[in-house]
Amino acid sequence: MPESSPLDEAEVAELFRLLRRYSETEMDQWEMWRMPTAFGQVYVEVRRSPSPGLDDSAYVSVGDSA
Repeated sequence: MPESSPLDEAEVAELFRLLRRYSETEMDQWEMWRMPTAFGQVYVEVRRSPSPGLDDSAYVSVGDSA
């Protein structure tokens, strides 16, 4: 399957499962990543608290199952 195809449901679930595991075992307070894509740089910020000026209700809950 080419890398440009959308993720299927199982891949999205795996992404969130691994991100949760990373957050529980590797991450301290935050991570800030950038990666090149076909459409330019993508910036990803993972935090243990909401971004300044936002509260918990601003976020979409994902990967709720353990």
